[in-house]
Amino acid sequence: MTPATENGGVLRRWGCVLVLAALGLAACDSGGDEPAPAELIVGSWVLVGVSDARGDQTPTFQQNFNSVQATFDADGTYRLVVDLVEGDDLTLSGPYALSEAQGTLTLTVEFGGAPTPVPFGFTFRGEDTLEVRGASNVLNLVLNTTLEGEVVLTLSRA
Repeated sequence: MTPATENGGVLRRWGCVLVLAALGLAACDSGGDEPAPAELIVGSWVLVGVSDARGDQTPTFQQNFNSVQATFDADGTYRLVVDLVEGDDLTLSGPYALSEAQGTLTLTVEFGGAPTPVPFGFTFRGEDTLEVRGASNVLNLVLNTTLEGEVVLTLSRA
């Protein structure tokens, strides 16, 4: 082998190593700027859609509710304000817990004076849309509705 061939082989090998290293670094940079769910949930959210086992229930919901707004604070507390078309408005507040690993958002709600954890599934659709999934029996109890099966509440950032 001549020195030129040896250097070309060495350069080619090092070139391949550098290209692979650059590709590896690029693959590791998966947009580390994307906020975690615990950061995303902080703020105010307004209910924009409701569906259950029967399909879209948003029009029915809008007949009974002027608005539903949820605020999640960084200190782990929430406030839910339900503005009813008729009757007294409803306000719930208390601690919440978000488990990214389990995909659950758990609100602590007082039922009969006893704090009760109420778990919901959650999915973020970008930074400004939050879908919350829960059992209709719990939501019917809290909101006095007649939803059926699994309920999906769609909230938009206020």
